[in-house]
Amino acid sequence: MPKPSKNTRIYKFVQGEKDSELFAKVGHWCVSPEVHKRLGIAVSALPGDVWYVNDSGFLQARTAKNGSVHIRFLFTADEKDTVNQESLIKSVLSDNEAAELVFTNDRKDSKIWKKFKFTPVEKEKGTFCRWEKKSS
Repeated sequence: MPKPSKNTRIYKFVQGEKDSELFAKVGHWCVSPEVHKRLGIAVSALPGDVWYVNDSGFLQARTAKNGSVHIRFLFTADEKDTVNQESLIKSVLSDNEAAELVFTNDRKDSKIWKKFKFTPVEKEKGTFCRWEKKSS
């Protein structure tokens, strides 16, 4: 199991507020073709998106008008760094406990979402599917 980074503090940013601080932390990842390839999509954002960032990666979440939360990106510099991936996911889930639905699109063979009781929903063709976690 990977060791956690020395600095596992999670920084929370809202897109449109303190963007210079946000992009100082994530800019090098956002413009990286290697990151886009690993994520399966280029990184993009809208005002109001919430970014959870640590020294090893980031997660971005967007709340829809119906209150559901879409985890748009989960990235860690070391793709096997499950400790920091879990830390980022815990942060977004903790902040969105009242959401009836939290979902993401990720590879069908992803194991990290199962740890947090997300269920794969076969809506996507190819190697990706939608993972959903409904409130109890």
